[in-house]
Amino acid sequence: MPLEGELTAVASKGLGLALPPGKRVSLLQLSGPGKGDLIPVPKARIVLGREGGNADAQLKDPEISRAHAAFECYGPRMLVRDLGSRNGTFVKERQVETAPLEDHGEFRIGSTILMVLLTDAD
Repeated sequence: MPLEGELTAVASKGLGLALPPGKRVSLLQLSGPGKGDLIPVPKARIVLGREGGNADAQLKDPEISRAHAAFECYGPRMLVRDLGSRNGTFVKERQVETAPLEDHGEFRIGSTILMVLLTDAD
């Protein structure tokens, strides 16, 4: 999987978990029970999960596991990582364990499609 090599290269350059410099990161719910909701990403790693769990961002989708996936930022690089969920994490209709994402990139957990949004920080 090429992403693993990319992450190794990022780690070897000293790029650890960090929000993109000068940017605000959010996830927009494009479908599912919370359609239209905007999830702020206040730190470099957040766990996405079903409402009622201990996830950083709790979604109202019953098809999502309590700790379904992690959204991580390594400076300008962003990725989604499945956390052993029951129904999987998908990018471009392909089930993934870990996959890179870009601004306006989309991924699906349960019946919820999320889009990454980067905006300039104030």
